[in-house]
Amino acid sequence: SADAGGESGINFLRMSDTPPPIMDFATKLVRSQGSTTLQGSQSFEYDAFFLRKRLKPGWGLDYLDYDYRVASQGAASRSGESGVELVASRLYKEGY
Repeated sequence: SADAGGESGINFLRMSDTPPPIMDFATKLVRSQGSTTLQGSQSFEYDAFFLRKRLKPGWGLDYLDYDYRVASQGAASRSGESGVELVASRLYKEGY
C-alpha cells in the first residue's frame, strides 16, 4: 500500500498544471494526503515536498524541472506497515 501512496503522489504532481504552492515554508510541504483506504484494511498516506527547480537543458530559460520528494506510508491489517520515499520531477513553463 505504500507503493500506491507513492503512485498517488506522482499522479498529483503529473496532474498539476502549475507548480503546487508551498503550504509550509519550514518543511517545503506542497501536499499532505491523509489516510486513504484501498481495500479491506489496506491504507496509505503521503506527503510531497518541494526540493528545487533547475533549468531543463535544451528547453530554453522559461522551462524548469521542479523536483519533489514524496514520502508514503502504507498499512495493512493490525501490524503490517511499509514506507516508500521517492523523488519525482515535473517540467513546468515559468509564468504560464
